[in-house]
Amino acid sequence: MLDNMNFYHFMHKQILIVIALFVGTGIGYIYMGWLYSSLLPELLWFSLVLTLSFWGYRLHRFYLDNDLDIQQKEKWLHQLRYFLFSYFSVWTIMFLMYVSRSNIELHYMAIATQLGVTVVSTTILVSQKKLAVATLVSLMLPLTIYFILIGEFYSYLLAFFYRGLKWCIIICFTQYI
Repeated sequence: MLDNMNFYHFMHKQILIVIALFVGTGIGYIYMGWLYSSLLPELLWFSLVLTLSFWGYRLHRFYLDNDLDIQQKEKWLHQLRYFLFSYFSVWTIMFLMYVSRSNIELHYMAIATQLGVTVVSTTILVSQKKLAVATLVSLMLPLTIYFILIGEFYSYLLAFFYRGLKWCIIICFTQYI
């Protein structure tokens, strides 16, 4: 699949889509910080998102501005993999910060966002099996632990279902894609 030039073009187009999606969603976290009087952590986190976005934009421009041969495209793809893993993983920081607070509304937001990032990462990385599995596990593990730490029957059930979903997706990646 890596020999297919359309693959590189597809991955190149995903960069700006992911940046727009994550910067737009990240602004919502600044608003939540303002609502819940914790604006500084959200602003620091958002500055990290913007820094990573700049890195992604540079990768986007580099691919666009240069006529790359296959080895250069492989090197670019390797850098893109690091960018995407970092970019998806930065959301776990906010998940951990929000679930450590006492406001249950922030827990709901953190869970929904973590699930959303998991879905987006799996969709975008479907052609990158190893990276998709590593990203999927790193994004789903905090949620599974969170559900277990709640210590209620329903939370154990959610953790079990979530863990089952994770393994189902991983098996699909390794067997059928």
